[in-house]
Amino acid sequence: MKSDDYGKSWRKIPVPVTGRITGMAFASPSRGFATGAVNGFLETLDGGGSWKKAPGSKFGSTFLTDCYFFDPDTGFFVGPNYGILYRTENGPTPLFPAPIRLPSPSIS
Repeated sequence: MKSDDYGKSWRKIPVPVTGRITGMAFASPSRGFATGAVNGFLETLDGGGSWKKAPGSKFGSTFLTDCYFFDPDTGFFVGPNYGILYRTENGPTPLFPAPIRLPSPSIS
C-alpha cells in the first residue's frame, strides 16, 4: 500500500512475492527495503512506487523480520531468532550483510 497524500487515500502496490511483509525501512526518500516471508528482502528505488527482490538478498531459509537504516549506507536486518542481526555498510546494491551473533536474552 502507498499513500501520496499523507494517508488520506491508499493504493495497492504489486510486489514480486506472495509472502507477508513484516518490516520496512527507508535509507533515503527514494530507496527503501522490506522484509518478511520473502526469502531475502525487497528494495524500492522510487519511494515505494515499485518493489523488486534486492540482488544479493538471499538468506536461504532465514526469515528476516525487520530492518532499520541510519543513512543510505548503514543499516541492519533482523532475523527470526534472538541473536541474528545482519549489518551492512555498503548501501549501493547489491547488499551483502554479514551475520552478527548476540547472546539470547534470559528470562527470569
